Amino acid sequence: MRFNRRRVSTGLFLRPTLKKKGAFTAMFNDAVIISTFVMSFLLFLGFTEFCDRT
Repeated sequence: MRFNRRRVSTGLFLRPTLKKKGAFTAMFNDAVIISTFVMSFLLFLGFTEFCDRT
């Protein structure tokens, strides 16, 4: 549910750029933003786990 809500918020954020560019470009930007969020979250989880073990 949280992931879906984040996707909707990024979609609303990219709505003005959807008129200037194509729909595919806006969808690609949306996917890049989502993957960046996910990768940063996974990096943060891995870093905290590493700090806890040492």
